[in-house]
Amino acid sequence: VTPLPDFAVDALNELNIAKRASKDDYIFHDRSGDHMNLNRPRLLIKKVLGFDYATAHGTRTVLKTNLEKSGKFNSLAIEAQLHHDIKDKVERSYMADYDWLKKRFDIVKFMVTFMESREKEYLSIINICNEELA
Repeated sequence: VTPLPDFAVDALNELNIAKRASKDDYIFHDRSGDHMNLNRPRLLIKKVLGFDYATAHGTRTVLKTNLEKSGKFNSLAIEAQLHHDIKDKVERSYMADYDWLKKRFDIVKFMVTFMESREKEYLSIINICNEELA
């Protein structure tokens, strides 16, 4: 179980409707109808889009760094969202069975807001550059 932002859930539901899929069908499947290999997105990024250097850990690092810099989230909640085990044995013995789901929803909401603000800044800079070039 992992929380997704509303726009991702809406897009997946639209895709499911467009495919006329039943509740038991996979949203992303291979040619045989089985679920897609977990490495498929990584392979598409590397081979089809040509980003040989891209890794999932690069994205993970960006997310973790920004979440930690915000000072709003416990490092254990961040690791739970990024799907890593608790490394410290003492913390794991006390916290491994803690339900992080509420905190993980908060993390997703924060990251969506954070990314939207970055998108606005990016578009603003692009507009300024385009005006200066015109």
